[in-house]
Amino acid sequence: MRGIRPIADAKPALVYLAAATAKALDVKTGDAVMLGVGGRSVAASVAGILDYFPTYQPASNSGIVVLNASRLSTAVNSAMPDQPLGPNEAWFATRQSGATRDALKPLAPIAIETRDAVRAVQQDDPLIAAGWAGILAIAFGAVLLLSAIGFIVYSYLTAQQRALEFAILRTLGFSKPQIFSVVLFEHLFVIVAGMGLGTGVGLRVGRLMLAFLGVDEKGGQVVPPFIQRVSWTEVFVVWGILGTVFVATIAAVVALYFRLAVSRALRIGDV
Repeated sequence: MRGIRPIADAKPALVYLAAATAKALDVKTGDAVMLGVGGRSVAASVAGILDYFPTYQPASNSGIVVLNASRLSTAVNSAMPDQPLGPNEAWFATRQSGATRDALKPLAPIAIETRDAVRAVQQDDPLIAAGWAGILAIAFGAVLLLSAIGFIVYSYLTAQQRALEFAILRTLGFSKPQIFSVVLFEHLFVIVAGMGLGTGVGLRVGRLMLAFLGVDEKGGQVVPPFIQRVSWTEVFVVWGILGTVFVATIAAVVALYFRLAVSRALRIGDV
């Protein structure tokens, strides 16, 4: 490394390299590397390989090295204290953005970006302003309501068509719990199949939709890519709601069977 002055630093700095950078340098975790910073070299050791990091685009031709800023500053400036180097970008986690902005003014920063300002720009997008979570929650509630209504209508129509069958069971001495068990057993296949297939299809459709949603305004893939996460707590809540609707509907169907006059139902069957 011509023109780079090595510095005396016994302990190497721990660095994280982008996957593309590590591949280009042919290094892996645990290997020793030398960093050239402002005409000075710093001994380092690869602590890990990363795929994504904020503001880094893996598809670009540039690489990235992540390490502790204080460690790098100490190592670099100890060699040439008369020509100190400093960071050209800094991120701050603060609850008082105004006070932080005022404290940075003496440093004459080129630009200061705040999270509130970035969010204000994003609010110009109507979908972001409305909130994807709110839109999906409304759609989710509508599907849940329609599913419950569909099962109630199906159970009611089935109860009317099979009134004769259950009237005969009553004449054979079936009690209300026994009738409830028969109806529950019959509907259980519909319930389990519907909820199981619905959950499986929903997971599959979710994976397919992510491929279409993970596109930026220029048609490229968003970075980092979307990862599907299933909130099983909400899924179990939905199953519980639907289960309660199913049990209540079955109980209503059984009550309908017992309110039906057996003699009338049998006469209808004879006709």
